[in-house]
Amino acid sequence: MLRSWFLRMGRRGSVAVEFALVSVFLLAPLVAGAADFLVILTGQAQLNTALQALDYFAWTNPTAADTTTGTPNTSTVDPGYVLSLINNASMFHLTLAAPVIEYYCASSTSGGTPPTSSQLSTTAPTCASGTTEQIYVKYTVTTNVVLPFPVSFPAVGMSFSNPFSLSTTGTVQVQ
Repeated sequence: MLRSWFLRMGRRGSVAVEFALVSVFLLAPLVAGAADFLVILTGQAQLNTALQALDYFAWTNPTAADTTTGTPNTSTVDPGYVLSLINNASMFHLTLAAPVIEYYCASSTSGGTPPTSSQLSTTAPTCASGTTEQIYVKYTVTTNVVLPFPVSFPAVGMSFSNPFSLSTTGTVQVQ
């Protein structure tokens, strides 16, 4: 009786050890993938926050919206300086591409709907009578994040570059 009890306990112990060994192979990739996903998600959230700050800056400072010196000026602050302030509190280094100024001639029949990207022009148009010139600024912010557990799946031809590049673009009307 005592001997059969020890044999059953031994089997239960071996099942627990087998489960522990197999679970490492099942859970380790899931945890590694979750860590990579969280790093990418954090980087994208910081990009979106920076873009929102730049859009607000352009909306409130339309005359300084297209300069990018990155240094404070005595008369104005530019988007490059705004981004440098964001970088001081950021996990990832964010880079700002040169802002693009775009123009659009809005008619009274457009009803206040924003133009599509194909309707915008990078050269200042001569608007016809009855139309109003609108000026837009487009910002592109990028960053590279280093993945803690870079994963590749050569069997299906999928891999993530390390560092992983993230980018976001936004357009705001300044006039």
